Amino acid sequence: MEKWIFDSPTMPFRVSEGFVKNFYHGNKLVKGNLSIGGREVKTQNLTMPILNVMATDDHLVPPRRLRH
Repeated sequence: MEKWIFDSPTMPFRVSEGFVKNFYHGNKLVKGNLSIGGREVKTQNLTMPILNVMATDDHLVPPRRLRH
């Protein structure tokens, strides 16, 4: 986990805290109750393609855990 944490750009604590609370602990994007800048995020309204890149040797989330 430390390898992943220290391989990221530095960001202010409040930004990092909010990201962790909303995306990891609350899973708000998937649940459909995420707000950014006071506006509700609705994934069904996204019109741009979303690229999800996975690494075959990812030590945190190996591809076998992502399959449904």
